[in-house]
Amino acid sequence: RLSAFRPPGYPFALYIFSKIISGVLYLRIFNAGLLVMTVLLAFRLLKGYGQIAKAAFPYILIFSPVVLYSGAVLVPQIFGGLLLLLCCASLTGNNVDMRQSFIGGIAMGVLILTIPTLILSFFVTVLFLFWKTRNCFRLWRRFIFCYVMVTILTVGPWVLRSSLIFHEFVFVSTNSGVNLLYGNSKWAKHNTGVVDISDYQPPPNLNESQLDLHYKKCAISWVSENKLQAFYLYFKKVLNYFNYKNKIDNHSGGGAGEFLIFVTYYPALIVVLIRFYMLRRIPPSWFEVLMFCMYFTNAFFAAIAFTRIRYRVPFDILLACLVAISLVQIGAEMQNRTKFFRFLGKREGSHTVG
Repeated sequence: RLSAFRPPGYPFALYIFSKIISGVLYLRIFNAGLLVMTVLLAFRLLKGYGQIAKAAFPYILIFSPVVLYSGAVLVPQIFGGLLLLLCCASLTGNNVDMRQSFIGGIAMGVLILTIPTLILSFFVTVLFLFWKTRNCFRLWRRFIFCYVMVTILTVGPWVLRSSLIFHEFVFVSTNSGVNLLYGNSKWAKHNTGVVDISDYQPPPNLNESQLDLHYKKCAISWVSENKLQAFYLYFKKVLNYFNYKNKIDNHSGGGAGEFLIFVTYYPALIVVLIRFYMLRRIPPSWFEVLMFCMYFTNAFFAAIAFTRIRYRVPFDILLACLVAISLVQIGAEMQNRTKFFRFLGKREGSHTVG
């Protein structure tokens, strides 16, 4: 049955690997291998920030239970994290390299085909490139044009295929409407995912695209009729993006798992915020700027539907890179301050002797 309900990126990657060796166990090993590739890519990116940053990154990931869990099961978040990191690496170099632009466009296009909600990251990267090249745009305009066009051409064939099947425009998948309704209906809460939407039953004989449109209209109608409630719900969902637990039907993941997420996630956020406070004294690299913008803007976009910890995993990989870099920068700042106070102490001591 021809369908566009699921984004095709991750299933297609699993399909290609299954042609080499089949079996669910081997597919899980493949998914874990994607996590290893992510770590290796991060090693290469963090090399310029010193050995401490390079050595700290894998331990930061090891202490993230959600990342490790996502690496052991068949979900697209690790694959998405690898593509997101590859895209950031391709766009933050100092040289105008068309090959890097092409790689970045392919990575972003496949990322959108894997997790369509990360379309925001595409617009963030385009704005980032315009900001980065504002003083030398003529030199970089071919780079930006190549990146945008390669991204569009990567996503375009699937969009065209789905739109021709259903005779309506379909962007990647037809499950955005039901997800929007899960997060914007009378039973929706800030910390829930799938909720009861039986009150919004569609008419019979709708195809996937029509059903998707029906759910979108229901969600938009509820928001327009309950503006104040929808605003407060959206604000709570933004805050829930930074939560350490989710309200789910299966509570087997609670207890110790939630405690581990709490004691690993919030210290990481605090370290990054301290680094943000130090931006004037230690200017950030373009790599840091892009990752910081991606991580925190995604909270506002994800909250349009609903926010869950597992959906945050690709960005938590970026957060781990930020933490590794921030530890180096904070350590250097503390060392400089210590030397400064020692210097003052020596001067005061010399005046006292005199």
